[in-house]
Amino acid sequence: NFILQLSAAMHTNIPGAELSIAAPAVNWSNTFDLPAIAPALDLVMVMAYDYYWGGSDIAGPVSGYWPLTSSFNYAVNHSLSYYQSQGIPNEKILLGLPYYGREWPVTSNTLPSSTTGSGTAVTYRNVRSNSSGYYTPNNLYWDYRSYNPYYSYFNNNWHQCFFDDTRSLSAKYDLVNRRNTGGIGIWALGYDNGYADLWNLIADKFTEAQSAPCLDTLYDSGGPWWNYGDSESYTETIQTAWPGPLSLHFEQLNLETGFDSLWIYDGLSTNDALIAAISGNETPSNLTTTGNAFT
Repeated sequence: NFILQLSAAMHTNIPGAELSIAAPAVNWSNTFDLPAIAPALDLVMVMAYDYYWGGSDIAGPVSGYWPLTSSFNYAVNHSLSYYQSQGIPNEKILLGLPYYGREWPVTSNTLPSSTTGSGTAVTYRNVRSNSSGYYTPNNLYWDYRSYNPYYSYFNNNWHQCFFDDTRSLSAKYDLVNRRNTGGIGIWALGYDNGYADLWNLIADKFTEAQSAPCLDTLYDSGGPWWNYGDSESYTETIQTAWPGPLSLHFEQLNLETGFDSLWIYDGLSTNDALIAAISGNETPSNLTTTGNAFT
């Protein structure tokens, strides 16, 4: 009720006013009645970070693209799908992403690893400048499950530090473009001061027309390792610079019959011709577009 009243007062009394909220990555216990407040908001900034925080029992990605484990099934992809499934218009959704990471003392140099103390936030600048003295190419690793980098080192005990770089952020920016959402936000601008690669990545991804490679693999929000989430409803558009046609090949499909379905359209929107409507686990074959895009 407060959001509705505030929005009405602002838009009535302040022409051009803009009202946004910083929304949690996970809407625990449905604290936010999103369908009710969405019409009153101009923007919804999804804080897609701190999935693993200072007090976490396990060290993990601050902003993993996919979940690190099946038991904690939360990640950027899931969060964006959730907010879209709540009926918030795509153009109102901003995906908030971190220019910081977090380091924990852990029990071993394995993934996942239990923490032995509180985590400490580390900015991208401090990671790159090696302020800790332990960040080197030799101890930099890539977690294929969460699609996130981390480094580890031993100093009396093991430590692991997860952060985002151009590779992990690039995947999230591609997701924003495929979902046609409003854009991104950063917590916080300046945390990369002295290093231009993250700023240049934003220019590469959002200031020029984007086109996906002509050969690529796409996964649902669970990634290649875990299941997709419940009550997800979203649309992705793929467009290539090559004029087409595009061929779609399914390596695996496992949808709950009668509940879950996948619809594929020949073009840039759901108003284009329907190529296939799929449910169950039978993998379709010989799916092609007439042009260079499908949705």
